[in-house]
Amino acid sequence: MRIADGSSISRPGSGGTDFRLHATYEPALSRFTHLEITDSHGGEAFTRVPLQAGDIVVGDRAYARAPSLEKVIAAGADFIVRSGWRAMRIVTRDGHPIDWNAIYAPMQVGEIRELDVLVEHSGDPRKGRGKPLFQARLIIKRKDAGAAERSLRAARQGHQRRRRNQTMLPTTVAAAGFVMVLTSIPATDMTAQAILDLYRLRWQIEIAFKRLKSGLGIHKLPAKDPQLARTWLTAHLILALMIDEAVNDVLDSSPCGDSTPESHRNFHVEVA
Repeated sequence: MRIADGSSISRPGSGGTDFRLHATYEPALSRFTHLEITDSHGGEAFTRVPLQAGDIVVGDRAYARAPSLEKVIAAGADFIVRSGWRAMRIVTRDGHPIDWNAIYAPMQVGEIRELDVLVEHSGDPRKGRGKPLFQARLIIKRKDAGAAERSLRAARQGHQRRRRNQTMLPTTVAAAGFVMVLTSIPATDMTAQAILDLYRLRWQIEIAFKRLKSGLGIHKLPAKDPQLARTWLTAHLILALMIDEAVNDVLDSSPCGDSTPESHRNFHVEVA
């Protein structure tokens, strides 16, 4: 299992994102196994994650992009990704639009439903828009009243920042009361509840990012020059990986010193 996420980093005096740190974290190892630094234009995508057949890769809404998910399947891996009703072109297995209100309305708090869906190409109509790309399972769970209210408040704040003069769509308001996760893992291999439980492990990479920022201060770049900033970031990321490796070696070692720690796991820092 590999968890993917990104974190924004700014140069001194900057009011926006100057660099983006793309990370892959493996919960079984309790460490990062791949790090990549890009500028602000480097988007988050599963294509940045080193994948092997049989892997399960987990990501938030930023990773809900059909071309990226299609490449995960092509690599023989599976994905679990947070989705929304408008994140991608999702239709029923027979190609019909999904009636979201008909799904949301009868669901009770804590109830889980799942749909077999098709994810379609959403690009230019002249380049295959509407063409089915792959099959997936859409898992939906109704939140409790408190969680739904917090999600709706966050959605309204985000909408006001992006579209101040537009009213939120009713379906967007309704969707705030639900968790929606899209996965390529067949129901015969994993239940809907197990998929949701795996997705919740995503918090581990967020804690790991906090350690990088609070422990090593990688969010406090001392250099304004792009090349110097990249060098400083790379050096601190290598240091963070070395610390993780040393800590895990200690945890893997016998206190009596009569056994050999597991072999070192390779890790990779990339500057794009």
